[in-house]
Amino acid sequence: MTGVQTCALPIYPSGRYNPSNDGTAASAPTDDNQQRAIQPKLPVSAPDSVVSQGDLLRSQSPGEPFAWSIPSDWKQTLSSVSGGERRIATDGELSIFVEWRPAKNEDLLTYPTAVDHRWSSNSANGYIRNVLERSSIGDIASVLWDYTRLVNGVPRHRLVVYAVKGDTSFAIAVEATPATFEARREQVELLFSKVELL
Repeated sequence: MTGVQTCALPIYPSGRYNPSNDGTAASAPTDDNQQRAIQPKLPVSAPDSVVSQGDLLRSQSPGEPFAWSIPSDWKQTLSSVSGGERRIATDGELSIFVEWRPAKNEDLLTYPTAVDHRWSSNSANGYIRNVLERSSIGDIASVLWDYTRLVNGVPRHRLVVYAVKGDTSFAIAVEATPATFEARREQVELLFSKVELL
């Protein structure tokens, strides 16, 4: 199928990520001169048996600009968000969501960088940036943001990719506690690789 992009991603440990592995803090958001292509750690042809919560079921709801393959026994919900919509699938421990809205004429780094600066200035929220950098999904420019922060006093690890295809802006994310994220990282990557931007 032409025009379809899948979202295969590298998944980082739930602690601070530093490409140099020298134990220093995660770097600041990358500038326009730095970019890294997103490449899968698992082959796209990885067997679906990696997913233990039922068989993967590919679905696309009418009018939605994406398709995904998720375990058939996961609960799905659709909700409105500021200027767009969000579809979430979860098994109660691990969640994946795709959010979409009309694209704005702004740099993809603008929103996550602003939030990163705000959260970084408040140590009470437990925010740790692992990665915030430009990347790509195939030939689509994107931004990869991987972080941990407290939500209702509980640490949550979220990996989110922002991308624009045509006139639609996407945010694709997976979230869980750091322990769950680490224990199920192969499943996280498999789920990401099964999201298709149409």
